[in-house]
Parts: sequence; structure tokens; C-alpha cells
Amino acid sequence: MARVGAAIISSLPPPRTAWAPRSASAPRRPVAARMRSVSTPVRRGWSGWASAVAARPTGAPNAAWRPTVAVCRCPIRTVAYRGTTSELTTQLGRDADVDDRLPVDQNDLARTATLSTADGLHSFAAASPDLACITDLQGVITSTNQAWRSVLGWTRHELVGYPFLDLVHEDDLDRARAAFDEARAGRTVHDLTTRWTTADHEWRWLSWSMTLGPGPHVYASGRDLTDRVQQQLETARRAVELRAELDDERATVAELRERERRKDTYLSAVSHELRTPVTLIQGAVDTLGSDWHQLPADEVAELETLVVDQTQRLSRVIAELLDVDRLSRGQLTAVLDPVELVALVQEVIDASPASDRVSLVAPDEVHLQADAGQLQHVVRNLLENADKYAPEGAVCVTIDADRRCVRIGVRDQGPGIPTTSLERVFEPFWRGDSAGASAGSGMGLALVAEFARLHGGRAWAEPVSRGAHLIVELPVEVPA
Repeated sequence: MARVGAAIISSLPPPRTAWAPRSASAPRRPVAARMRSVSTPVRRGWSGWASAVAARPTGAPNAAWRPTVAVCRCPIRTVAYRGTTSELTTQLGRDADVDDRLPVDQNDLARTATLSTADGLHSFAAASPDLACITDLQGVITSTNQAWRSVLGWTRHELVGYPFLDLVHEDDLDRARAAFDEARAGRTVHDLTTRWTTADHEWRWLSWSMTLGPGPHVYASGRDLTDRVQQQLETARRAVELRAELDDERATVAELRERERRKDTYLSAVSHELRTPVTLIQGAVDTLGSDWHQLPADEVAELETLVVDQTQRLSRVIAELLDVDRLSRGQLTAVLDPVELVALVQEVIDASPASDRVSLVAPDEVHLQADAGQLQHVVRNLLENADKYAPEGAVCVTIDADRRCVRIGVRDQGPGIPTTSLERVFEPFWRGDSAGASAGSGMGLALVAEFARLHGGRAWAEPVSRGAHLIVELPVEVPA
């Protein structure tokens, strides 16, 4: 492509002789001979794209000659030229192949291409809604577009000379640094999503592409994905919440099914607990009613004792049913009075069928505010539990007290409680597997825990190497 110098002519006098086209036989003068020196040096360099040629009006005298600029549609070199407009215009037309005579600086050509490309990139970046920046090979920002101001709030003045990694979230630094190293090595990077700080100290999600460009510099463009990422995070959060709600519902359904199963087991156990004493009482009464005068006195006394014992058992079962009913409706309350605990516990032990193998370790006296009937129920249920699971071993009842609370402990020598079931012992309808046919309704220990709660205390099972150790803790004074 021919490159023709644009002539910038400033206040030069007309030539001494008019210029006339040379004949075909006349020797062509060197270009240098046609270049005239001027008093003011003219900067040499590429000046851009030309669009028009200014010419002196036809017939105007040389004295009326004015500075004229001639340009063409190609990258051009600026030179000084002396002559009339007609001479210049004609000469430009004749010397379209001036490249074969003008010295060409290849560095100037490269700089021209670079600047033209850079100008185009700057114009494109300025009009883009995406963030665009140029950094040197150390990651220092050298140029940005206006989108940085609208997206992140940073001005060009604040960013130029600033390392771009200082704007990246610390959790994303390693990925951002690795991507920049890839781009610096000449490999294009796409879809690098990282968090960038704003001028207001907030974080925005940006997706970046980087490549190595002229300079050499790293050219990068980023798109704001904050709204999309937040929407995705919100969708993911909602999905997690829905999954958690579904898991909770499944757990609730499973718990309801388990409670229903326990309730069925409880009703079956209660039916057994009711039928057994009723059957025994009915048999004893029938015998006494028909053949009592024919029976020895000791057998009559034995049947009478059986009726009394089973009647008391039936009474306890009915009382338990009533307590369970009140518990389910939230109507179970404690009536507090001064109670001497040691005497109360000893009385319950003496009335127990297993009293001969139950021992009591306690201080002489322990006083507290409590519901005496519920405390008797607590001790009785603990002893009955020990008798069911350890029908032959010794049972030890302990009472410990300090200024704050008292603890009632019952330890047996039975098969014990699995570690995984320690927290379930006091749940409603729970029954241990080792009890077999002797297991009760599954509500005895649940009532113990509820009575302790009504007094401001608690009940739990201690892990021991042998047997089971159940503890009930009660405050000395029940809080209001």
C-alpha cells in the first residue's frame, strides 16, 4: 500500500519559479531534492487517517498563497514541503509510489499499528457496559473504562497504578493469581468468577476473561454476575431449606409412627396390667365365696392377702392412667408441702414386694418442699423398674443432699441399659428389651421424669459397668 507524506506548510514564500510537469524524457529528481527545509522543525510521525485535500482556488496568484494541508486515506508521515497548492496536489498525484523512494521506518509502522489498535480498543471499551482494564505484567492497572465507576464505584484515577489483586476477595486470591499467570504466559483465560470489593466496601461477583496483548500487557474484561449469583445462592439456600423442611417432616412422620407404635404397646401393656389383677381378684373372691368354710384358715388368709395386693396393684394402674391422661392434657401439677424425704423413702421401701433385698443409704433427715404423693410415686416406680429388670439382685437406694438440691438414686444389678438407650429411658412408652414379659406399660419412668420436672428437677440414667443407675434430682426449694 502506498504511503504518501502529508504536507503541512506554514507561512512559506512562493517558489522562485513556477513548477511545470517534467517531460517523460527528463530525469526524475530525487525525492530529497524536492523536500525543502523550513525554519521550524516539523515532528515526524504518523498522524492518523486523512479525509480531504485542501487546494488553492484556480487562478489565484502566488502572493495569495496560504498554508495548505494535503492528506490521503492511509497512515501518513508528516514532512515539510514548499510549493504552491497546485504543485503539491500534482506532485502527490505523481508520486503515489513514493514508498520506493522515501525511507520507511519499520518501528514507526509497528507503533502506528499498535496505536491504531489501541485507539480502537479504547473506543470499544469505553462504550461497553462490561468492565475492561489493562494491566502490566506485574498486575498493576494501567487503564480502565467507565464501567468500573458504575459497577464498583472506583474512578480511573483511583485504580491506575493499583495492583488488581488487592481488590479481590481473600478466598478467591489463589484462583485469581493462577489465572493471571496463565494470561501472562499467553494462554487466554475465560469465565474466572471471583468477588471484588467496591468503593463502598461491599462485594460483587465478576466473571473475567484475560489475554496477553500488545505492550506486552494483560487485557481483561469482566461482567457483573452479582444478581445472577445472588439468585443462584438464594435458590440454593431455598433448596437447602426445603430439603431441611422435608427431612423434618419425614422425621416428624417417623416420630409420630413410633409414638403410635408405643401407644399401641402401652395400651396392650395397660390391658395386661388391668386384666391380671382383675382376674386374680375374681378367682380369689369366687373361691372364698363358694368354699371358704371348707378351706383351711391359712389358705383363706392367703386368698385375702392376694385380693388386697391385687386391689392395690389395680389401684396403682388406674392412678397411673389418670396421671397419663392429665399429663397429656397438661393438667398435671404439684402441691408443695414440707416433706422429710428419708422417712418417706423408707416407707415406700417397706411397702415394696422386694423390700427384703433393698437397702437405703441416706443421712438421718433431709427436708424439702415437695408433693408427698408424687414423691412416693417416684420412688415406687423406680423400685418397680429395678424389680422388673433385676428380680434377683440387690437394689441400693441412695439419698444425697446439699444446700441446693437432693438426689435420689436407685441402682440394681440387672443386665443394665445400652449406652445408645440411656437418653430414651424416661421417654413415654419406652420399654427395655431385657424385661421380656415382665415389662410394664412404659409410662412408669416417664411419669418419674414428669414429676421431677414439676418440682423444678430432672431425671437421668448414669452409665455404669453393671446394672442400671437411675437418678432423680430435686431442688430443696422449688423456684416460684
